[in-house]
Amino acid sequence: MRYRRSFYDHGCTEEIADHVIDYDLWFQLHDSERGHRQVMYVGWDKNGHQLWEVDIELYSEGQDDWAFHGYEATAYSRKQVGL
Repeated sequence: MRYRRSFYDHGCTEEIADHVIDYDLWFQLHDSERGHRQVMYVGWDKNGHQLWEVDIELYSEGQDDWAFHGYEATAYSRKQVGL
């Protein structure tokens, strides 16, 4: 996984993103301007105190995916994954 500069804008860390992705709760977003599928993962930090969203642009096999946003979960994203 690679991280765009925008990923860090709201206080998310790579460690938090790893935990969020481990929950495997996600939904599909619109495709990127590069034509790649984008998904939003929703999950808890390692202490289970804060719910986060991590947006990822998925690239073809053999290429690194890119996380481009990490921020506190919104009511919308909670609803999308049933939380």
